[in-house]
Amino acid sequence: MQRHELIDRLKELKLYGMVSAYDETVALGIKRQHPFPEILGGLCQTEAAERKVRSIRYQMGVSRFLVPKDLDSFKFANSYVNKPLIRDLYSGHFLE
Repeated sequence: MQRHELIDRLKELKLYGMVSAYDETVALGIKRQHPFPEILGGLCQTEAAERKVRSIRYQMGVSRFLVPKDLDSFKFANSYVNKPLIRDLYSGHFLE
């Protein structure tokens, strides 16, 4: 099977981690004279890592966490908090 055919099959199977790492992993495996199962194992590890990253990215999107904000973007005018006190606490001077 030719490289492009194999890449097409991997894409059909939605093995995108293997597709992205294929050339580098196979070239390095051949250069180091690794046996085929070890090269395939490296591709499988890459696929597993890619799937984990995609899963975390998806879960973070679905969780709808609030966008992180910092003190510089806080609207003190619309709140009842003591701005000088908050700035002082934020600076951490009380820890010294």
